[in-house]
Amino acid sequence: MRRGYIACVYHVTDPRYGHGDDSDAWIEIYTEYDFSVLARWAWAASRAVDYLVTPPEVDPAHIGLTGHSRNGKQALVAAAFDERIGAVIPSSGNSGESNPWRYANEPFATEIIELLPSAQPH
Repeated sequence: MRRGYIACVYHVTDPRYGHGDDSDAWIEIYTEYDFSVLARWAWAASRAVDYLVTPPEVDPAHIGLTGHSRNGKQALVAAAFDERIGAVIPSSGNSGESNPWRYANEPFATEIIELLPSAQPH
């Protein structure tokens, strides 16, 4: 904080790797919504920002979000719906995140669009 930075790490579990997804419980709580996994994680990021802006040391006009792979995708979703997030730095999100879909095929070694609804429906 002395240098003008603060970090907030919030936990999400990825069901793709055999862990239960904590955000599944929200489906039962918010029955009127049809959350995808990435949308639920993005909503969790906004809840972390809710807390993050409470200390007086935090400048709410300078909040950024980062994430790796699926969390890179959820970081973009969170920023799209939460105007308090002013910067996003996704890492290795591949297709549907930092790479245009026209480059999502075998020669570019990225996820193809057909893979997402079958093997990675997040």
